[in-house]
Amino acid sequence: MHQGFFRFRRRLHQLYLDHEALWFGEYDPSRFSWVACPETLPCVCAMLRRGKSEVLLGIFNFGPEDVENLLLTVPGYRTAEPLLDSSWADFGGEKVRQRSAAAGENGAFHLSLSPYSGQLYRLINI
Repeated sequence: MHQGFFRFRRRLHQLYLDHEALWFGEYDPSRFSWVACPETLPCVCAMLRRGKSEVLLGIFNFGPEDVENLLLTVPGYRTAEPLLDSSWADFGGEKVRQRSAAAGENGAFHLSLSPYSGQLYRLINI
């Protein structure tokens, strides 16, 4: 468990260094926006962080239940490249590390979240 948390923290630090959307314009409200989530899932939230050259999508499940086939719509993007999932086995979770990007049609992405987990994606324009 300790090694999994160590690897998770190391990955977080590396992501912060590699992705300027996490820090660029930190105090500029135009660099941040919420993504609408279903009202039936009050423990799920999603947000966008915009950098100079990239947009990141963070999704969080603060509840004790799995969330399957969550539909999130982010107009203008066709692909969500996974950067981090706190449920990956590398970090002590149960999921196999996802290498392929989630494809979205008209900015609609179907994603699944483990209980008490977070995911980070890099969005790619249409």
